[in-house]
Amino acid sequence: MKNPDVLIAGAGPAGCASALGLAEQGATVLLMDPGPARQPSLSGEWIHPAGVAVLQRLGVEFDGASCAHHQGFIVHPPDGELPITLEHPGSSALSMPHLTLTAALLKMTAAHRGITQLSGHRLLSATEHGLAQTTDGHYRSALVVGADGRSSAVRRALRPAETPPVKLSRTAGIVLPLATLPTEGYGHVILGAPGPILLFRLTPDRIRITFDIPVPGPPQPALIRHLLEEYLPHLPGALRPAARIALTSRMVQWASNTYRPRDFHGRRRCALVGDAVGHNHPLAAHGLSLALLDAEQLAQAPHLGAYRRRSRSTSWAPAHVSAVLGRLFLTPDALSTGLRRSLFAEWHGSPLRTQQAMRQLALLDTRRWPLAATFARTAGRTLTDSGESDLPALPRRARELLAWGGWLGRTHPPYTEGAPRDHVS
Repeated sequence: MKNPDVLIAGAGPAGCASALGLAEQGATVLLMDPGPARQPSLSGEWIHPAGVAVLQRLGVEFDGASCAHHQGFIVHPPDGELPITLEHPGSSALSMPHLTLTAALLKMTAAHRGITQLSGHRLLSATEHGLAQTTDGHYRSALVVGADGRSSAVRRALRPAETPPVKLSRTAGIVLPLATLPTEGYGHVILGAPGPILLFRLTPDRIRITFDIPVPGPPQPALIRHLLEEYLPHLPGALRPAARIALTSRMVQWASNTYRPRDFHGRRRCALVGDAVGHNHPLAAHGLSLALLDAEQLAQAPHLGAYRRRSRSTSWAPAHVSAVLGRLFLTPDALSTGLRRSLFAEWHGSPLRTQQAMRQLALLDTRRWPLAATFARTAGRTLTDSGESDLPALPRRARELLAWGGWLGRTHPPYTEGAPRDHVS
């Protein structure tokens, strides 16, 4: 039986960053790389400033030909309202193809004396005592790290009877070469279609467009037609011809979006990082950055309990931000529409509020009270605006807002259409 200090299942960004961090602490690390997927799916490509900082601390560098830098986001509200610019405060985000980031990190792990790469093999099962069964035989380690994504074999071994995650939406992604964004240097969130559309520069010569399709949505054979009819008209006119060609040519990547609370980080000698811990709606683009933060926190933690506490503290605000954005941008009910208009009015009127919003979105501020304060201000404004035109409905609207905002005191946000509900696992 082979005995590395640490065995890491999965050699994506979370696994590679974990390997580099733990090896720097003096551990001997075996990094298991099962190899590329047969059909590459739509994976994380946006790295918020907090994730960029982790890469910088690891010593990762990218040349200008492989990535794009972003100053923030521009939100394009529906109904012809003025766009809202949200800028990162003193920092920038990065985007690049998922495989580009993975390749760069794999190159660094290959050069590290404390890390051994085992390609073409994967973990099959593990126990909380550090025993792992792999396609290369059995291993015993002081720590087994599950960095193997949403279908993590490590997580399944520790929680074999766990219920499936909550289905949220589907995302269709296309890449347009030699295209131009409405404003360069920013990601663009376009509202007005059945789900939000995200545009950003992926590399200096390509832009990424993603279309979020709420569930249940149309059946699979009708999805392309649905995108052409319901989403394409909301794109900037200059991008529509190329986007139409990409969609009709079936040059589309797909992803199924689910929610699992980030509340299980492993047990005893098994730790989870990244999507294996849990995941939220991709609209906030937190997944890749949280995976990098998990890796760093695991490497720095003296024991699993310390890592669990730190990661849970970091994860609370992003999970609730994702829930808020998903509700406001995906749900067309009157309450969500009112809250969205109030939030946009606040952003239009206060540069300070937009800075606070971007600090939360960029994972630079993961405290609870700023998010609760934002909701309280927005709810108050919604009540004031609705009260002027519909005074008899004011008490009912107040009860709805209290019910909708009550989950701010809970560990997990709601992920249902309509009223919030308690923890879903």
